[in-house]
Amino acid sequence: MEENIFYHVSAKNYDSGNKIEIGRWGYTTLELGSRTSPWHNEMALEYIRGLYFPYKPSRLISSFAFYSLQKAQEFRNDPKQNRVNQTIYKVKIEDPSLPYHLGNFNIVFGYNHSREQTYLQQIAQIYWANADNESKDNNEIVTLSQLVVITKTPQEKEQENISTC
Repeated sequence: MEENIFYHVSAKNYDSGNKIEIGRWGYTTLELGSRTSPWHNEMALEYIRGLYFPYKPSRLISSFAFYSLQKAQEFRNDPKQNRVNQTIYKVKIEDPSLPYHLGNFNIVFGYNHSREQTYLQQIAQIYWANADNESKDNNEIVTLSQLVVITKTPQEKEQENISTC
């Protein structure tokens, strides 16, 4: 994979050079368990990945980032995601040789949070096959590599400066 710049949304405060560890999303999802929609979604994604795409990295032990700043902002600002106070970081992949998957984020999070397994498994098949990928702008990268923080995005730095005045 060529070295690219990606965008990561996090509630944690990171400085340049910090590493974002893998598996945080998976740990949180598994800890919250079946009472949440994300758990059902991730279990369907994991089931289909293991069955048909075992060479792709599990979302439960990976790091995530967006190709586009706009998609990271949409994710962070979506009221359903409850992340409006989180920070967007410009990041790079620490070890690009590790397995990764480019998935259309809209397929996974752009649908009604159903708990109907047949529907979830159909969505998971499309996601892992990357069969409905209209552009990189909608892609998230799922990687077994840690992410290295380059910096906060300019908008985040500006907000930080305003709040310290």
